[in-house]
Amino acid sequence: MLGQVAAAVGRAPRYLVCDKGTQFWCAGFKAWRKGRKIRPRYGAVGRYGSISVIERFIKTLKCNCLRRILVPLRREDLNAELLAFAEWFNNYRPHEGLGGATPQEKWEGARPAIRNPRFEPRRPGEGLRREA
Repeated sequence: MLGQVAAAVGRAPRYLVCDKGTQFWCAGFKAWRKGRKIRPRYGAVGRYGSISVIERFIKTLKCNCLRRILVPLRREDLNAELLAFAEWFNNYRPHEGLGGATPQEKWEGARPAIRNPRFEPRRPGEGLRREA
């Protein structure tokens, strides 16, 4: 997947921020990374927030995507689900770290939609009354 991203962008990153999980320490991954001159950067072990952005993304992926669907067994079907999640994450989900903007709004320099006035069809207080 990282190779596909690098090919789509046109170059590999200089660094890859990761932890010391076995997937980042295997010989195949190390050879792949070194062949592309990508240096690892590790989060500080036991230090809160050292890799917080990616950890938050992974938590959102798990909670808002993978735990809400039956994970497809076919690669094409899983890819479609992940693309739908990426669409939602980038274009519709406000991000607290971006001041309520979506990543797409931030990229475009647009005013966050969450800051726009909202239409309320009821008069103030209407709909809040309880029947006796």
